[in-house]
This record gives sequence, structure tokens and C-alpha cells, in this order.
Amino acid sequence: PGAVATMVVGEGGALASLAQLETPASASPDPLRLVGLDPEGLYRVRLLNPPRRPSAAMKVAPALTTGAAVEVSGRLIETIGLPLPMLAAGGIAVFRLEQVSAPRKPLGA
Repeated sequence: PGAVATMVVGEGGALASLAQLETPASASPDPLRLVGLDPEGLYRVRLLNPPRRPSAAMKVAPALTTGAAVEVSGRLIETIGLPLPMLAAGGIAVFRLEQVSAPRKPLGA
């Protein structure tokens, strides 16, 4: 509630964003779960607009919220989600998801 997320998937990856429309009710944002990626694919994910001081409101900021790239599976992104930086009303987080490996095809396929 109070936020809207969108994702555009193309060949080789996706762009996803979350816009915080209202002041969050919780100090700890829920992870951003994205549906529509290849669950068996591996993705390099980077927050394109990390906050200037990502740890100002967190004791330990997840690497992804500092602008560092992380590699995770499409299944993990769908089931567990991506950590979000702390966003005030009107804030937005934009992620680039680059598919770095496709699922392996079974022998004989």
C-alpha cells in the first residue's frame, strides 16, 4: 500500500521500478518481488539510483541498496524479492536486471 511497482521485460533483462506514493507505514520496506523473469536464469541486478547515504536510516544497508551489483536467480527475485532502500513519499527506486545466464537445456533437447 502506498507504493506502485512496474517492470518491463525484454530480451536479455528487465527494468523495474518502485515509486513510493505515500509516507511508508513501516521503517523497514518489504522486498520488491518481481514476477515474469526466467526462474532458472541468473540476473545481475543493480539499483540505478542509490541514495546518497543508504545506511543513514539502516544499521546495515544491503549491498544492492548501495548501488553494488548482485547476481541472483529469477526464482529468488520472484519468491524472496529485492531489498529496497528507504524511500520517502515521492521517492523512486529503479533497478536494471541483466540476464547473465540462461537455464541449461537438458542433453538431447
